Amino acid sequence: MAPAALVVALLASACGRVPQDAGGTLAQVERGVMRVGVMHDPPYVVLQEGRPPSGPECDLVMALAQARHTRVEWVRGGQAGLLRQVGALQLDLVVGAYHAVPPGQPSVAWSREYRLNRRAGTARRQLALPPGEHAWQLAVDGFLFARSRPELRRTGVL
Repeated sequence: MAPAALVVALLASACGRVPQDAGGTLAQVERGVMRVGVMHDPPYVVLQEGRPPSGPECDLVMALAQARHTRVEWVRGGQAGLLRQVGALQLDLVVGAYHAVPPGQPSVAWSREYRLNRRAGTARRQLALPPGEHAWQLAVDGFLFARSRPELRRTGVL
């Protein structure tokens, strides 16, 4: 092996997994549970008593869970509480209506924008993610990018 290649290989092996999560979200999801905050936001997210959340944004979350080989644990709530929980790394992502983050809320990260196609038109949406969880954000954004590519679409979700 050439000396330059050896140096690059040694440096790469010393770095470990890049990017990394400060709180280990991707590793926690890969252990089998994705904790998802969900709020009522028809027609994208529909919450009914005694039934699992439904709607195209919930379908998207279920497809992400399937791609990550994990199950979804839904946590119902209001905007302020769910954003506080994702900001405190207690949730892995949040779906639903959040038009503006209220003052005093902990910071959250945002996924890349994705579009939900509905009869009434296309809605531009984002997922709220825990801040500082770079590996998890890359995994979610990569999934959303792949779903947005017409040649990669498998369902009518995106």
